[in-house]
Amino acid sequence: MTNYFKLSILLLSSLLIFSCSSSDNDDDVIITKEENEITANSIIAISTELGENSLKFGKKVTNSSDSKIFTVSNTGDADLIISSITPPNGYSLDLNSVTIAPNSSKNITVNFEPTEVSNYEGQIVFESNALSGKNTINCSGTGVNEVLEGEAILTTQQEVNDFGKIGYTELTNGIIIGSVNGSYDTDIEDITALSSLRAISNLNIRRNPLLLNLDGLENVNVTGVLSILQNDGLLNIDALSTITTLSSTLQIGYNKLLKNIDGLSNITTAAVVYINGNDALENIDGLMSLSSIETDLNVSQNPFIDNLNGLARLTTVNGNVSIDYNHRLDNYCGIKPLLINDGIGGYFYDTKFNKYNPYPSEILNSECQKDIPLGVYHGYLSITSQSAMDLFNEMGFEQVDGGLYIDGRENLLFETLKLENLRRINGNLTIRRTNETNLNQLQNLIYVDGSIDIRENASLSEFCGLLPLINDAGGLTGTFTSSDNVYNPTQQELEEGTCTQ
Repeated sequence: MTNYFKLSILLLSSLLIFSCSSSDNDDDVIITKEENEITANSIIAISTELGENSLKFGKKVTNSSDSKIFTVSNTGDADLIISSITPPNGYSLDLNSVTIAPNSSKNITVNFEPTEVSNYEGQIVFESNALSGKNTINCSGTGVNEVLEGEAILTTQQEVNDFGKIGYTELTNGIIIGSVNGSYDTDIEDITALSSLRAISNLNIRRNPLLLNLDGLENVNVTGVLSILQNDGLLNIDALSTITTLSSTLQIGYNKLLKNIDGLSNITTAAVVYINGNDALENIDGLMSLSSIETDLNVSQNPFIDNLNGLARLTTVNGNVSIDYNHRLDNYCGIKPLLINDGIGGYFYDTKFNKYNPYPSEILNSECQKDIPLGVYHGYLSITSQSAMDLFNEMGFEQVDGGLYIDGRENLLFETLKLENLRRINGNLTIRRTNETNLNQLQNLIYVDGSIDIRENASLSEFCGLLPLINDAGGLTGTFTSSDNVYNPTQQELEEGTCTQ
């Protein structure tokens, strides 16, 4: 009788109900095999990482889906027979009945499929022969519009992943991926989760050193700002080829490993274009479709580009053009159509610290490309900042073709210029408003094809460094003048050897 009683207990069936209901918490919860077990030995346990009997799907755009998995286990010694599984509105399952053998388990997938902008709350109902235990699992989810009114700011990889799961296709005010104010690096290394995006106004990607590419943005059309700054590991931006027209700024700057910008090859217009500070950039051919710029164009501090061929279709820049600090740049033929079209509405700033620094007239009428020997600075050079002085020092120029103007603006230490290497200037030399006391650094200067003007140097009292130049019959082709220094010698006084007060 006792054995028969025990057998009867084992064969008893009961109704097991698992339900899905809402939670205000939008965080995703995945129920794992270890955390959730439904068994046939009268012990039914369902739990989550939060200690709640629930699945939380968070936000999901309408007419799309998200899924989660939980596990049903049978640790008893008889088959666990689940005769029916019924999901609530907005949810579906990959099976509606199952039999699980003793000491076995089954994964069940729950799909959240919102069709309206609404909260989806309900219960999944199970019927089985289990003896006893918990009888509900609560689920929550919210259907949202595929267009996000506002801006998304994603500063971590987790935020990228979570935002991507929602499935937005459009953002009215754009998206920031990375540092908001540029003051910190992020851990973002993969943005493929954003592949549902199709249209955004502004795209800003900044200070993501682990991000190698922009895969995930292949279908995105950006219409306002496109700014990619200070992403030290970024190798390519090929995913941006969908973009055609920008009503605001295009800025590609200070990405240390970026070798090309070919992903921009379909952009035809932009309000402002800045391509600057990209240490490995080899060319700007990615701008090959660019035909007009509403305001300014700046190409600077890209040490490896040697030509502007990528601007060959550019016919209009309504603002200013500045091209400087591109140390290998010696070919300007790409902007010749712009100049022929008289397409610059503002000012073409003097080119400087490029390998070749022509005036617009030279590009139009003589040479748009010129090979400049090593050690020669081509063009007129105006040094009015410490950074420009430091760069001149670093480059070690021996000759300046076009004139040299140094203006310390009363706070620039002329001694840091280290002009000991300078031997020839094919143009005028002007030195003013420095804190120098002497001109000894010019003692190796042997030729100035022009005039020398030394003025307004409040501490300057010694000119002896100029004597080798002055005493050479052919050294100075023009005139020497000095004024408003501590000592202001004439050219004749220097020729007579009187070089200090």
